[in-house]
Amino acid sequence: MAAHDSSTVDLGLPDVAFVVLALLSVAPAVVAQLLWILGFDMTGLDAFAPDVVFTVVGPAVSVALVPTAIAAVRYSRRTAAAVGAGVLAVALAVAAFTVRLYALCGPGC
Repeated sequence: MAAHDSSTVDLGLPDVAFVVLALLSVAPAVVAQLLWILGFDMTGLDAFAPDVVFTVVGPAVSVALVPTAIAAVRYSRRTAAAVGAGVLAVALAVAAFTVRLYALCGPGC
């Protein structure tokens, strides 16, 4: 009789596919940024919030919500928190990089 090691993780193909799809969900970050920038600009809220809120943080959180919600349904809270933190970190990095594209346009763009 073999001893069962509880520290090993049994990853199946659906789990690996979920991780890949969660990371690919960051792809629409540029679209989310555009929507957040337009939304804040059209409503006038950009005068009350720092630029980083609606150019980096808001879009990254929006993009990370879907994989986190799916992970919360499929897995434990701890796993969902890890997925959310991982996707949020990647989304923040992508948003911080792509915000430079909007800066190229210049003020009043």
